[in-house]
Order: sequence, then structure tokens, then C-alpha cells
Amino acid sequence: MKKLICLLFVMLSVHGVSCQDLKPEYQKFIKSFTDNVKNDKKEAVAGMIKYPLNRENPIPSIKNKAEFVKRYDQIFDLTLKNKIIKSNPAKD
Repeated sequence: MKKLICLLFVMLSVHGVSCQDLKPEYQKFIKSFTDNVKNDKKEAVAGMIKYPLNRENPIPSIKNKAEFVKRYDQIFDLTLKNKIIKSNPAKD
């Protein structure tokens, strides 16, 4: 029963967060990030990331900006880039 209540709480919390609009300053950051990804500005995207960038096992973490730029094409494959490009900064 405890697990069910916790699960319900988490689901409601996540739903509440996803329904909120982003503040304009966050929208501006996301728009900039999206534009940089769309135009393959690897250095600009790398500058927007906090390091180390942890990845799920077995993919190794990215320790710094230089490593991020080197592995950019692994991180942002065509599928992910399309999702980012087609996203709505005000809602997604």
C-alpha cells in the first residue's frame, strides 16, 4: 500500500510539473540550445553543459567540454536532434 501511495504521489507531481509553462528566461535558454543543436554549433552547445555529464551505463560519462565536442555526434544522433528541433520551448 505504501508503494502505491508513493507511486501515485510521484505521478501527480510529474504531471503537475509538465503542465507548467516555462519562465521566459528559461524559454530563451532553450531556444538558444535548440538553435545551436539545429545548426550543429558543437562548441556553443558544449558551453551550455555542466560537467561531468553523467551517462547511463555502459556509456561513459563526459568529463569536459573538449570530450563533449569530440563525442557530439554520438550524443546528438538524428533522432534526438529532430526531437529537439521540433520541440516547443514554451511547453516542452
